[in-house]
Amino acid sequence: MEVIDKVSEILHLLAPIESRQWWRTTDISRELDIHVSTVHRLLSSLKRHGFVAQDPVNKKYSLGLEFLHYAEAVKEFHIVENMLAQPLEAIYKKTSESCFITIREGTWGRIIDKMDSDKPLRAVEEIGTKRSLHIGAANKAILSFLPLKTKNELLKSLKDKESLERELNQIRKKGYAIDENETILGVMVVAIPFFTEKGNVIASLSVAVPKIRMNAETLGVIIKHLIEISEKYKG
Repeated sequence: MEVIDKVSEILHLLAPIESRQWWRTTDISRELDIHVSTVHRLLSSLKRHGFVAQDPVNKKYSLGLEFLHYAEAVKEFHIVENMLAQPLEAIYKKTSESCFITIREGTWGRIIDKMDSDKPLRAVEEIGTKRSLHIGAANKAILSFLPLKTKNELLKSLKDKESLERELNQIRKKGYAIDENETILGVMVVAIPFFTEKGNVIASLSVAVPKIRMNAETLGVIIKHLIEISEKYKG
């Protein structure tokens, strides 16, 4: 923990301000009262991972560009949360079933928000749950609308790629995805993608219903509500 504390102190110090943007190892050591050899070792490790940058001429240090990647990821996460908070509540009020927001994390889909049904028999998933992007309606609703190059890269290692590609094409045509017993036994899930203003898929909104309460009419109503809500809350 002591190492993490020291790294945290160094990174806070290196955060650029108008009066100072670059620091020598000795200056960091003096400012934070950390032995210079320890500072040098930690900076070398941080530099290797892209978290700090070193000027090749004067050898001073500043924050590295790797932080931009994490900043964008955090920014996107909160944008998605804020953007889909109202649609999540809207579909929950329409269906009274368990509803979820899922985002893509690399080759995974992760649940980042939910509203649980208050019915005794209901679908239950935890926030943070993740599955491979080719498993389940919530994930496939995202996978179907990814750029072709990205999608092909994600699918190339799968054995039954052709069958999945046909399913993904159908999802693109219909605009929504359905799974039955694929993620939760005895539950049917219906999901629809959400897009940014530029048309990039960023998340899915899904409704999970115990099969005992699902029939063709109920399914049609849920799909109708999802489509209406996605149109109302376009990015």
